[in-house]
Amino acid sequence: EHLRDLVRSLEGQLREQLEEVMGQLFEVTQKYNTACEEQKHAGERQGQLAEQLKGSESERAALQAEIEALTRQLGERDGAIADVMKRNRELLDGVSRERDDARASVAGLERAVKA
Repeated sequence: EHLRDLVRSLEGQLREQLEEVMGQLFEVTQKYNTACEEQKHAGERQGQLAEQLKGSESERAALQAEIEALTRQLGERDGAIADVMKRNRELLDGVSRERDDARASVAGLERAVKA
């Protein structure tokens, strides 16, 4: 009789331990499934980002080419502006010389008239 009680007690303890282990196994399984799902989503997101990066790289290359073209245009315009400014300076210098020549002529005529 004592052995039967001991066996029943051990069976009860084993059942409790088994239930506890099964509960832990269930929790671990849920965590594993969640981790797998998160990993799947992370992989999908990584693929999306890789595609966006490819698009971004081609967009970046196009923008870089556009920037280079605009930079060339600005350089050309800067050169054209410098040429116009140089020409304006030459014209102003010519006008100044003509003005000075005219003043000298007027002064010469005034001296001639007084003499």
